[in-house]
Amino acid sequence: MSASQTASGEAATGRLRRITRCGSKRRARASRIGGSPEEPLRNIRGLAIMRPSYDRARGGSMPRSLEGQSAIVTGAALGLGNAFARALAGEGANVTVCDVREEVNDLVPALEASGVQAQAFVADVGVVEDVRRVVDGHVDRFGGVDVLVSNAGVWRASTATDDLDKTLDDYDFVVNTNLKGVYLFGRAVIPHMIAGGGGNIVHISSDHIATCGTPYRRGCDEAPDCVWRDQGPRPTGGGPDMDLYDASKWGINGFTIP
Repeated sequence: MSASQTASGEAATGRLRRITRCGSKRRARASRIGGSPEEPLRNIRGLAIMRPSYDRARGGSMPRSLEGQSAIVTGAALGLGNAFARALAGEGANVTVCDVREEVNDLVPALEASGVQAQAFVADVGVVEDVRRVVDGHVDRFGGVDVLVSNAGVWRASTATDDLDKTLDDYDFVVNTNLKGVYLFGRAVIPHMIAGGGGNIVHISSDHIATCGTPYRRGCDEAPDCVWRDQGPRPTGGGPDMDLYDASKWGINGFTIP
């Protein structure tokens, strides 16, 4: 699964902008918080490329697009979150990472190798006390928040015939991380972004709920020009056992203006 994402550079104030997917099966969306209407969306193309390696290959040292800024990445122990954090550090941002896995601590030296400051927290994004601890710890160290990447996500199989107790447990597990975590972190960082003159929030959604390249226009995997058609039809989104996951990702879209 590719971690490649690119960000729009168009001006936006309080408006959510979709980040273009480049090969990833997960979908990212970004918002611009605060600032003036004329102020362009800050360059967060570090999510798409590791530009320092490009610079070294050319023997140069281009200015890094996020130099002096700071970012929080949730769910960063593995996978996309890990890649997002490395890319942000590669673009010069000081980074705070968090995850329920203790392995998130192992990421700090790799981030610091990019010449930035970094710290890690073992935290559950669905627990408000943990969210406050991460955000407060980030602000105490870096003075504000410029970028939030709400990446943490989980999945459990669930069917219409599951026992009610299992269903409730699965619901809490999936929704607390995938949806409540996005909400809590967004609410926690927005006051700091406004106080600092603006910032960017990136939500990670899923192609399971909009598998064609133009969400809300063509929603069927079986369309002749669907780029995901070779993966097989999914008439219920991600599959008949993924209703909770898909619902949580639809919820993220509800927090985001396309």
